[in-house]
Amino acid sequence: MNVLQIAIILLALGLYYAFRFSTRGAQIQAVVRLQRIRYVARFFKWICYAAFGLIIGVGAMAIFSPDIVGHKDSQDFCISTQPAILLSEFKPENQWLYPVFWVLFTAFVCRGIGFFYRLFSNLEKGQIFSPDNVRCIRNIGWWLVIMPLLAVGFELSKLSWAAVEPGTIDVSNVPDGFLKGFFVIFVAWIMDEGRKIQEEQELTV
Repeated sequence: MNVLQIAIILLALGLYYAFRFSTRGAQIQAVVRLQRIRYVARFFKWICYAAFGLIIGVGAMAIFSPDIVGHKDSQDFCISTQPAILLSEFKPENQWLYPVFWVLFTAFVCRGIGFFYRLFSNLEKGQIFSPDNVRCIRNIGWWLVIMPLLAVGFELSKLSWAAVEPGTIDVSNVPDGFLKGFFVIFVAWIMDEGRKIQEEQELTV
């Protein structure tokens, strides 16, 4: 065995171990990154727990203690929502609608928090580009789109049950909600298409 053959063998061994260690290093780095995602997702999942408790508590306080609900410019401590749901605005014969509106408001907000909770739960499990994550992000987008529309619908409904009809209907939040919501939906579509392309490439290989 001459020097050239020994050099080739050593070079081959060097390339083999370099590739092996680089692959192992990449795998370790990928594991570390995935672990970071899991830690952050777990943190935000606990934020969702807190948000669930907060919104349910606020809804219960508003239903059983209507006096604590007020406008955002009030000088006293109060619960304020946009649009404002105040018992004093209802006609006496329509005050039964007050708890109904608060239950619907609480349920809608909790539904949106539920989308975030499901997304962070999947991320905590290590599911990054799963179809369920795409579905969650898409649902968050539609939730953001529907939110200002429901607010406008609530203001319009005051024409039938409010003691004093609203002088103006504020629709300024609708374009903003549409912009945010459809942008999130677009991001979900990009993620879904990227996931499909990756699956097709893996099948091709």
